[in-house]
Amino acid sequence: MGIINKDGLSKRGIGKKRRKKRNGETDLDEAETVKEKLDIDGKFELISSTAFGDDISLTLTLTNTGKKTQSLNVKLSSSSIEYTGKPIAELFSDQTSFTLAPKKEKQIPVNLYASQYEEEIINHNLIEVVALCILKSGKKMLVRKVLFIERPPLKIQILANALVNNPVEVEVTYTNPLSTNLSDGVLSVGGSGLVKKKMKRKVPDLGPRETRTVLIEITPSRTGKKQLVVDFTSKHFSAIKGFHTINVTDVDVDVDVDVDVDVEADDELYE
Repeated sequence: MGIINKDGLSKRGIGKKRRKKRNGETDLDEAETVKEKLDIDGKFELISSTAFGDDISLTLTLTNTGKKTQSLNVKLSSSSIEYTGKPIAELFSDQTSFTLAPKKEKQIPVNLYASQYEEEIINHNLIEVVALCILKSGKKMLVRKVLFIERPPLKIQILANALVNNPVEVEVTYTNPLSTNLSDGVLSVGGSGLVKKKMKRKVPDLGPRETRTVLIEITPSRTGKKQLVVDFTSKHFSAIKGFHTINVTDVDVDVDVDVDVDVEADDELYE
């Protein structure tokens, strides 16, 4: 949370730091950060999950800590961002005005619907929510919160001992993270010493948030601990990755494998 002067806003609504030149001068056309404390406090509170495909709810709480009534204009916005903080796409914007009596607080609900962000965080899983609070005096306060959107896990389980040069079945469970149907999902399977050539499978259409399990057969070619890598991809979201370490031996070791699997058949893998 920061306080900036009336004219000190960059395109993202955040005051730029003054840059000192080599001779010690300061660029006067840059926004100047004001070190004065305002009688307004603000914070965002997340009140829902941040699972991909869920509607997200937050509450912005603004508190007048001073002795005078304050008039505020609050501009709300949200954007998908890169990990560097660079904005990608604006998701929503809104504003409201009100007065706040001394020692009182006001809560403002902020709702971000899945349909607003699902197509905008394909390569990144970050969303920034910002509230620019402008007082009647012209002073400004910025409140921000960055949300990490969680993808559903991709689960991998080997169903028997892995023996070199012998086929073994692997169970993969994947989920459509979208709140809409998915028709272009692809599973990719790879791993040095486990798969000679990366395999790909176009999966059947999935309904919203639908989970499905499939069996994949691999034939390890080398002994030792190997890592199987499975990607679930679509043009609508970044790759959902799963990893599983498999110990490949040349002698069968008795290990109890207790598995109760309800598997829906898919088309065969193709290379």
